[in-house]
Amino acid sequence: MTHRLRARATLLLAALALLALAGCKLVTTPQATINVHVSVEIQRFLQGQTHISLRFSDPANNTIEFVSGETVACDGQFLRYALGFYVGDVPRPSDGGVYTFTYTPAASAASTTGATPLSTAPVTFSVKIVPAPVTFTQPVNGATVPIPTSAALTITYQPSAQNNTSMYAVASDSRYHITAVLPQPDSGTLTIPADQFADFQAGPGTLTLARLTAEAVGGTQFNGVDVQFKNVTVESIVWQ
Repeated sequence: MTHRLRARATLLLAALALLALAGCKLVTTPQATINVHVSVEIQRFLQGQTHISLRFSDPANNTIEFVSGETVACDGQFLRYALGFYVGDVPRPSDGGVYTFTYTPAASAASTTGATPLSTAPVTFSVKIVPAPVTFTQPVNGATVPIPTSAALTITYQPSAQNNTSMYAVASDSRYHITAVLPQPDSGTLTIPADQFADFQAGPGTLTLARLTAEAVGGTQFNGVDVQFKNVTVESIVWQ
């Protein structure tokens, strides 16, 4: 998969995530880690780097942005803040490995009341790789695909026996018209209704399949750590 296709897939998946944040407030006051919830999204592509996205939230589910010198890193690489998330691309470990995350508080952090100093010790946790890559069976990479007008687009793939797993698909054309199907059971087949392709144009496009495995990481100093591990495959097609 080319860097351009992978970058496009990352943007499409990120756009879906942003929709879920509509209406959330932004908090910049330093927080005690016990009051912080962490949502981790790992987009592991078949080739190239892995896209990492973390969201920190308070007990009211407001998004936290660190502005007092705190840092967030994955596998030793610092993540940047963008639109409610700490994001970055890191090297892709082999199956059997882990992604290690480190949150380092500010050296002189203070509580939300300004009275009680907060811990400045780094908080580290790891997420095991989910070895469940996605393989398309139809359409194949490079195929010419009619733009659906009456019948739904059917995508078939090799299902997985992985627990706590669902599948979703994203389709796009060269003009960034986008449509998607929400997470469905990992059955081997996904369909996207024809009426969702009304604006699509003939020419180059992509189909993205993501196998989403949900899990929680325990034993951290955070209030909770939820993980969405996404094995992602992107193929190029030609809409007709």
